[in-house]
Amino acid sequence: MKRYSAALSIVFTLIGISPLFIYDISEWFLQILIVSMAISLIFALCAEKNIWRKIALWFLGLVFLVLVLFFLAMTILWDEP
Repeated sequence: MKRYSAALSIVFTLIGISPLFIYDISEWFLQILIVSMAISLIFALCAEKNIWRKIALWFLGLVFLVLVLFFLAMTILWDEP
């Protein structure tokens, strides 16, 4: 299981952000994102220490950072009366 954990982590990260690719941001987006990112983090931390673990953790961190920065920027820049 440890051998394929990094690949599963990348897959769950892609599942989490898949609603962004198909432009289907609904009320379930946040729940799908949170659960898949948590599972992805668990798989990445349980993976063998090799290059794939580093790639999985960097990819997970990058996706998390981009999503946080996007929602932060939209909160600041969105002009609501």
